[in-house]
Amino acid sequence: MKYEVAISRGEFCSPSKAEFLPSFVPRKCSIEAAVAQVETENSFDGCLKDIDDKFNQKVKELVPWLLAPENLVVKQINGQKVTCQEFLNYFRAGTLPPPESLLQATAKASNIAAVERATRFYLECIDSMPRANLDGLREAHEELLGKATDLFRTTPKFGDKSISQTYMEAPTKDLVAHFDRLYKDAEEILLREQEKEEQRKKEREEERQREEERQLERKIEKEKEEQWKKDMYELKKLECENQEKIEQLEQELSETERAMNTRYKLEMAKGGMALVASVARVATDIVKLLPR
Repeated sequence: MKYEVAISRGEFCSPSKAEFLPSFVPRKCSIEAAVAQVETENSFDGCLKDIDDKFNQKVKELVPWLLAPENLVVKQINGQKVTCQEFLNYFRAGTLPPPESLLQATAKASNIAAVERATRFYLECIDSMPRANLDGLREAHEELLGKATDLFRTTPKFGDKSISQTYMEAPTKDLVAHFDRLYKDAEEILLREQEKEEQRKKEREEERQREEERQLERKIEKEKEEQWKKDMYELKKLECENQEKIEQLEQELSETERAMNTRYKLEMAKGGMALVASVARVATDIVKLLPR
C-alpha cells in the first residue's frame, strides 16, 4: 500500500506520515472494479442498479473475505488492543472533526484515553489504601503515581512522544491535589481518632482510679468487719473469763461465809459453855453457903 499526500493537504499531513503508518499492523489490499460513472455524479442516490455489475460482483467477493472469522482481528494500535472506552473518548464530543484535523483528534483522543486509564488506575488504588498510617499512605502515593505515569507512557498512542508527555502534566497535578485532599482528610480523621482515644484512655484511667477507690473502701470495710469480729471474740472471751472469776469468787465467798458461820457457832458454843461453867460455879458457891 502506497501512502500519498495530496498537494492541498501536504502542509498538514506530511509531518504526520511517519507517525501515522507505524500505528497499524501489516495491511492487505484488494483491487476493485470501477464503480462506473456514479462515483463522479452528484445525483447518485445509492441504488445498486446504477452501479456497474462487475463492481457489485467484486463487492460480493470482498465482503466475505473481510468478515471471514480467520480475518477478523481486534483493532490494535502499536501492537496493543483498543478498548471500547477509548473509542468512546473518540466520539464523546458528538461531532466529527474536520478532515484536516482528524489525525490530531485521534492522537488527542488516544492520549486522553491513556490519561484516563492511568488516572483510573491511580484513583482505584489510592482510594483503597488504608489511611491509618500516614507515612505509608504517602509512600503508596509516590509509588502509585510513578506506576500511573509508567502506565500512561506504555499505553499505545497516536502522535509524537514529546506531545504525549504534555498530556500527563495536568492530570499529574490533579492527582497530587487529590492526594493532598485525601491526606488532609486522613490526617483530620486520625487526629479525631487520637482525640477520641485520648478521651477513652482518660475515661479508662478515671474508671480505674474509681475502681481502686472502691476496692480500697471494700478492703477497709472488710478490715473493720474483721476487727469488729476480733473485738467481739475478745470481748466474749473476756466476758467468759470474768464470769468464771465471778463464779470462783462467789464460791470462795460462800466458803468464807460458811467458815464464818461455823466459827460464829463455835464461838457461840464456847460462850454458852462458859456461861454454864459460870452458872455451875455460882451454884456451887451458893450450895456452899447454904446451911447444912
